[in-house]
Amino acid sequence: MDQRYVVGRSTSGIRFNVIVAASFMNEIQFDLIRRYPRNIFRIAMGALLLAVVAYFLIKQIEYFSTTHLIIFTLGGLYYLLMGLGINPITVWGKAYIKVSQSIIAIKPSMFSKENSFDWTNIKEAQIKVTGIRFLFNQGEPYELDFGKLDEESIQELKQAVIAISKEKGIKLG
Repeated sequence: MDQRYVVGRSTSGIRFNVIVAASFMNEIQFDLIRRYPRNIFRIAMGALLLAVVAYFLIKQIEYFSTTHLIIFTLGGLYYLLMGLGINPITVWGKAYIKVSQSIIAIKPSMFSKENSFDWTNIKEAQIKVTGIRFLFNQGEPYELDFGKLDEESIQELKQAVIAISKEKGIKLG
């Protein structure tokens, strides 16, 4: 089967990975942790803070305590990473939505646990303006909120859920 892998970035900075198959959608994944564009000002601020720390260490000036220098170093590294477009929060965890032919996996924030649902256990998918509500054969319903997605990603997610629901015979509401 012919497959191509598409990596994109939406206008709001949400990074999305889509694996598209020739005849059907294989897997779609949205990274919910915000990516930042390159920013020269943040790079300059980070480099300036690191240069100040290096200057005080080389000259052995004791105007600032060790605690201040550590804070300046961490601040400089933070601004430098943010300026390069790397979100330091990704070190601690991930937040994503994965939709495949067999499951839908949702991890809404990096501190929450992953909720994974098998399509065979879903009775109905109610697609609304603010989110998608999944009703299961047994258990509590689950609400997937669109709050962290941009319009392009929301449409892509809706299309994937509709396509898989129709294929699996799941009622759409």
